[in-house]
Amino acid sequence: MEYIKISFLGDIMCERPFLKAAKIKQHDYDFDQAFSSLKTLNGKSDYVIGNLETVCAGETRGYTKELYSFNTPDTFISALKKCGIDFVSTANNHCLDRGLDGLRRTLDVLDSKGIQHTGTYRSRKESEHACIIEVMGLKLGIISYTYGTNSNINDVLLSGDDVYCVNLLQPQEKKKDNTLLARIKNLVPIETKTKIRKILGKSYKNITIDKLPNTLDMTYLNRLADEIKQVKELSDYTVCLLHCGGQFNLVPGEYSEYIMEFLQKQGVDSIIGNHPHNVQKAKKMNNGLKAYCLGNVSISPSSIYVPMDNHPDYSAMVHLYFGKKDRLLKKATVSILKIVESDNNYLEIKPVFDLFQNTKGNSRQELFRCTHEVLQIFMEKNITSFEMQEEWEIL
Repeated sequence: MEYIKISFLGDIMCERPFLKAAKIKQHDYDFDQAFSSLKTLNGKSDYVIGNLETVCAGETRGYTKELYSFNTPDTFISALKKCGIDFVSTANNHCLDRGLDGLRRTLDVLDSKGIQHTGTYRSRKESEHACIIEVMGLKLGIISYTYGTNSNINDVLLSGDDVYCVNLLQPQEKKKDNTLLARIKNLVPIETKTKIRKILGKSYKNITIDKLPNTLDMTYLNRLADEIKQVKELSDYTVCLLHCGGQFNLVPGEYSEYIMEFLQKQGVDSIIGNHPHNVQKAKKMNNGLKAYCLGNVSISPSSIYVPMDNHPDYSAMVHLYFGKKDRLLKKATVSILKIVESDNNYLEIKPVFDLFQNTKGNSRQELFRCTHEVLQIFMEKNITSFEMQEEWEIL
């Protein structure tokens, strides 16, 4: 049988170590090599969707210097396009890192590079259009929502029609604390505080679990339900790209479970989650899959806040196969990717199947072991008979 293959990637980030390593001369950055190893794998799909967790607000707005606030050169988007990424979700906690102007410019850059997107918008009018992508006759409805926008860090609170520029699951976080005491505390950068805690032997690992709020603002969830209804009427298959959860945790928290159940009740066919920064479980649902987190396509393992316990340098790439004639989901598979960070902090993202063929000795054994562990986490079962493959069947 011939298939239409739709693939999904995890968090695509560009932190300070990677950005610095990618600089080849003043005002010039090269990210092509980082993603070039994905080109062959992406080329085997008819459409590739990722989660873009940075903005491209332009050099005048200052490229990434902080630990938790991102702005990346436009050539980063060029590299994503060259490696075969067709579409990105833009609703995430970093979408307002350079304000509304940065959000809008990011969408302009994506348009100019030929990458489609949803989740954030330049206007309320733009947000009212359902995102339906047609791939070889398959009408794929895509919905993208985030739990928040780091407003307690970037101080950007939306009001009026600007609220519609980001698909939110709940109200934004409270405005950052600007009291004198808070300002004094903030004179010491987060990175320095983390280093001090590490030297003193105190906990510095940012492993968090998301909890269910005491009250839920149904205004936001009702908007989500209305969009799902609209998209389902116009598409053959609906996918929600979800950005929520704790960070670096293996087990999803109460809020993630609640939102997953809410989406399932609304009739979404598949849910692809991100934000926790390591691979989490995937389960069968409706006519598809709910994957709680695919992990990181490109995070910098050398970043001081990244705990390596749960394999944040590995990610899952999910593939959905649809029949060409009936456009029904026939099977789902997963590929595992690994981030390789060089001594100068440049990243290369490689499929583990390819990497395994070119690795020897202890490094090969470690790659085999880690891939086995990540796959067991994703499939939520003990895999006794394991061998390296380009894709493992999950449905």
